[in-house]
Amino acid sequence: MIGKKNVEITKTIARANGRTVLHHPKTKESIRKISVDDVTLHLLQRWKLKQINFYQRYDFFTKKDSEQPIFTRFVRQRNTMDYWREATPNDILYSFYERHPKLKIITVHGFRHTHASLLFESSANIKDVQARLGHSDVQTTMNIYVHVTDVSRERVAQLFSNFMSE
Repeated sequence: MIGKKNVEITKTIARANGRTVLHHPKTKESIRKISVDDVTLHLLQRWKLKQINFYQRYDFFTKKDSEQPIFTRFVRQRNTMDYWREATPNDILYSFYERHPKLKIITVHGFRHTHASLLFESSANIKDVQARLGHSDVQTTMNIYVHVTDVSRERVAQLFSNFMSE
């Protein structure tokens, strides 16, 4: 759901009996609201409107606005809405890379890692990054991003040194 500068993560997609289905996230911490900037919010709202308009063209009406998933597709053969396969985001990304071969290939999960690393570089604290990523344990965040937290520790040491020198 897209709200007031928030995106709510309430479900995950999984495969069950050969079908793509909605599941509850693994942990309660995975259910979360993620704050987004105005540009991202605007793009998501435009995407959502584009979906609604597409569905209405085919006389298919989505759930009430607050329950409409962001990443769905219309299956003409069945005249129904379906969720993206788990591989769809990477498929879209690799198609983009085929059109732009000079770009370094980063997976969707790689973008998640990059986002977290940039959060640390911007001085976000470990608890905020943990919550944003939906990790149930701060140790998970620390273990995955230890290389970034080492850089942060060095920066903190330098900040302290600069402060004490004043």
